[in-house]
This record gives sequence, structure tokens and C-alpha cells, in this order.
Amino acid sequence: MLKIKVPGHRVLVKPDSVEKVSPGGIVIARPGQGDKLEYMGTDRGTVVQVGPMCWRNFDYQSPDWKPWCKEGDRVIFARYSGKTIKHPETEEQFFIMNDEDIQVVLEEEASA
Repeated sequence: MLKIKVPGHRVLVKPDSVEKVSPGGIVIARPGQGDKLEYMGTDRGTVVQVGPMCWRNFDYQSPDWKPWCKEGDRVIFARYSGKTIKHPETEEQFFIMNDEDIQVVLEEEASA
């Protein structure tokens, strides 16, 4: 099985599903739209892998420095950023993008 390895300051993100579902549960097809365009229209996903140099150019010598996000984090990224890639064996779609394209990390609030 081939493994995708992210180099440098790149981040591998699994985009959220782009299927539109009606309130009754019916999947609504969007004719004339290719997979790439559909996925490029999304701006949310889950971080799958973080390159070893991510965010190193942002004051990483500070003792309090840490990467902005990690594997498993839910993020919002710049729409139309990065490149859409498919795993060569599983055909699963991902985005490979620069670390600076991650704009927001979504965190669960603790219940009071």
C-alpha cells in the first residue's frame, strides 16, 4: 500500500463531503460539475498530516512556540487554495496546501 508523505511546510487535508442532501435525505446531484470543482468549492476539512517544517517561519525559536494545528484537527482553509490530489490506490481525495492557507482551527467548547 502506498503512503502519502507530506514534505516541508505543506499540510494534507481531507475535505468535508460536498454532497448536498435535502431535508428528506435525498442526495441532490449538481449536473455539469466535475469532482475537482466540487471539492475546490469547499473550505473545511480534517488535517491528515502536517509537514515537518510547518509554521517554522513564525517565531519558532520562542519557548512557547507550537504548530497551529495537528493531525485530526478540524480546520477552515482558504477557498480554492492548494492542489487536489487522489491517493493512487484508493482514489480518496485530499488537498495538499501550504501551512499559511489554514485560516481557522475549530475546537469544541467545554460544556459548563
